[in-house]
Amino acid sequence: MIITLSDANEDATIWYTTDGSCPCDEERRTRYDGMGITINSDMTLKVMAQASGLEESEVQTFTFTVKKNNLDITLQEGWNWISHNLADGQQTDIFDDSVQEVKSQTRGIVRDGQLGLTGNLNELLATEAYKVKTTKAGSIKLTSYAYNPNVEMQLAKGWNWMGYPIDKTMALDDALLIQNEAEGDLIVGQTDGFAEYVEGKWTGSLETLVPGQGYMYKATHPNFVKWLPQIKFTPKMRTLSLATRKAAPWQVNVYSYPNIMPVTAQLYENGIPTVGNEYTVGAFCGMECRGIGNYANGRLYFSVYGEGNEDIHFLAVDNASGEVFVIKESFPFRSDNVGSYREPQVLNIGQPADGIEQVNGPLRVMLDGVWYGRAGETVVKIAVADNAITTAEALSGSGSGEEYDKALAVAVEKAQYGDMSHYFAADPARFAGGDGTKESPYEIADEAQLRYLAQSLNADTDWKDTW
Repeated sequence: MIITLSDANEDATIWYTTDGSCPCDEERRTRYDGMGITINSDMTLKVMAQASGLEESEVQTFTFTVKKNNLDITLQEGWNWISHNLADGQQTDIFDDSVQEVKSQTRGIVRDGQLGLTGNLNELLATEAYKVKTTKAGSIKLTSYAYNPNVEMQLAKGWNWMGYPIDKTMALDDALLIQNEAEGDLIVGQTDGFAEYVEGKWTGSLETLVPGQGYMYKATHPNFVKWLPQIKFTPKMRTLSLATRKAAPWQVNVYSYPNIMPVTAQLYENGIPTVGNEYTVGAFCGMECRGIGNYANGRLYFSVYGEGNEDIHFLAVDNASGEVFVIKESFPFRSDNVGSYREPQVLNIGQPADGIEQVNGPLRVMLDGVWYGRAGETVVKIAVADNAITTAEALSGSGSGEEYDKALAVAVEKAQYGDMSHYFAADPARFAGGDGTKESPYEIADEAQLRYLAQSLNADTDWKDTW
């Protein structure tokens, strides 16, 4: 809070103290300069005025009690976007030994085995968001004077790591007063999605701002934001079509990666926009689900999690039949938005995803490469590209029938899990002697030969009838 002082006599000099002492004490008093007095903590303000030819005024006393905030920041194993709502900057010693790294938009600290957390980040400010990496779940409990929310926060063009300095959960439209034109601005949360400023209001999957959490704000041009904590938040019923959709068949760990790529998309089937609850759409890197689309206001909103430059592709599940389809479009991960409300990223439903049955649990995607499967006497080799089997051949045994199908299923499963084991015959040259028969078994003479045996067993090397 900032207060101003004045006197009926414009020529008067105003003196004040903030420690409870008398402003008549020339050594302890301060001359008021007209710029206002900032009050960030409990204060006793004493004021008097002097004017030429007049007696000093009586001392006026004002007592201010500043609100205190108690904040409990929850941390999960992995990366966490956090902020605080306290007036004072918080020192980095609030973090325990499980915290390995802390980033602001321009600074950071990393844990060193000898020195602890070291770097150029010294304190955490209420106006900024921070990304914290920890090896275990925990919490940070803070108590201090509340941040003054009446101060305008300046936004640079582009991305801003924005703290949430308010002590209560608020609806996005109620919490922020945008001072200038903000059409197309974005605000992204770590766990609750993101929203875009469209025609004077926020639209998207992010509905509320929560104390202790950090946010990323993308401004289309330099701007100012003012918080509106005096508005009482009344929870609203979610109107997303997502509410009528079946539970997603995949799981996403939102704490595995530090960055988010917000994707605003429109899903098409045979050139026709789909209805919100027809399909569930997931974003993948290899076989790992990195994000699940949420429907709102005719758009599909993804928070896709990652590091940077990973190849991201998409799959869609028919919510009625459970059949899985490949989305034709893919693109590399970047810490920036893809698509917007007015120009959404087009996603087209393609062919059924080979090797993936109807979804009854977490979906597994086949990785590119060559994979092997075996059932009985039959060994099958498959080649996979873009989650589809491009070639399949029987290396031994039957080229069709039940045994072939079982071997093919094993190869598909190995492609899903990244199991590169094969069924090649053992290499007799790797041993010290013997011919592998019962009468003359292979001889192991050193550690390297023993390691080969262990590795080849793990790789499904064919040891049939071998001694």
